[in-house]
Amino acid sequence: MVHSLQWRPRLIRRLAEPGPGREHATQPYPFQVVLGTLVNAILNDPGPLSLHDREMEVRLSSCLLQLLEAEMKATSSKASVRNSVSRRK
Repeated sequence: MVHSLQWRPRLIRRLAEPGPGREHATQPYPFQVVLGTLVNAILNDPGPLSLHDREMEVRLSSCLLQLLEAEMKATSSKASVRNSVSRRK
């Protein structure tokens, strides 16, 4: 199973890199939430879920997906507003 996890660090780095026109990209925030939760689970194991619980993986995956989807919606709505404003000029 370890081999299937090897692509994740590359994916995280790629998604977090700002590209052209994304100097202030918000994609790192969702990863900060997930990584902060993992660090807390490693250092403190506060419960109710432990780092070794399958449910932790399921919930953090769901959290990351929802945060990324929210960022995509926010980014696309900002782009729509910018486009409509620039068309009026």
